Amino acid sequence: ATTSASSSSAASSAATTTTTTSATPAATTTTDGSAPAPMQTEPSAEAAAPAVETRAVQKVKRYDLRVTKQIFGELSAAEIEEMKGRLCAYATEDKLVADTADKRNECESYILEMRRRVNARSADDELTKHIVDSEVPAFLACLDATESWLYDDGYDATKARYSEKLEAMQALASTWTRALKEEKDAIERARLEAERIERERIAAEKAEKALQEKKRRDEEAAAKKAAEDAAKAAAAAAAAAAAPEQPAAAVEGESEGAAAKMEVDQQP
Repeated sequence: ATTSASSSSAASSAATTTTTTSATPAATTTTDGSAPAPMQTEPSAEAAAPAVETRAVQKVKRYDLRVTKQIFGELSAAEIEEMKGRLCAYATEDKLVADTADKRNECESYILEMRRRVNARSADDELTKHIVDSEVPAFLACLDATESWLYDDGYDATKARYSEKLEAMQALASTWTRALKEEKDAIERARLEAERIERERIAAEKAEKALQEKKRRDEEAAAKKAAEDAAKAAAAAAAAAAAPEQPAAAVEGESEGAAAKMEVDQQP
């Protein structure tokens, strides 16, 4: 082993000597000139001890956060109510526009349909036989005038105005349509009456069948009982005929014994 000593500088207050021992052996050779085997050293206690894992502890603090909702561009209650009112107004206006268009189309359809039926006078049409010839010219003239108005000044008319025009045309044909309605009502009443009569007839037939069935069952039950009674009577008669007759002496002895008993009973 090699030992070396080093001195501190002269300015130091005390001299310090450090001794260092080399862990590496001096280089030597064997007699045969080969390198010697390396020297084995034991591990130190510090190196052999396992490393200890250390974990840092993190402290967590919790705080209650207060959240406030704030929507940019949010409408106020007054603005919302105003928009609701405008929406209702728009809906009412749209409905009025749709109803007006429907009433206008109804007028146009009535003109085309009634003109065709009056001019055709088809035998298959139920209205034909109720049309009064003297009323036809005025009715057709009203149809033509209303049609011209629809495609001219009345194109953008109101719903009430269309209703007035339609009612005016229907009034001229009211006698025809009323007669047709009365005829249909009479036919319907007759149909209902016929159905009522048929229902009553079916109910009466069912009741009659039920009565006849009950009568038949009663007659069958009576006949069966009569047959059973006759069979019982016949069986009793046959049993009586088949029984042997008792001897006359036994009968006389029984009669004398009964008379003697009666005499004994009558004695005081």
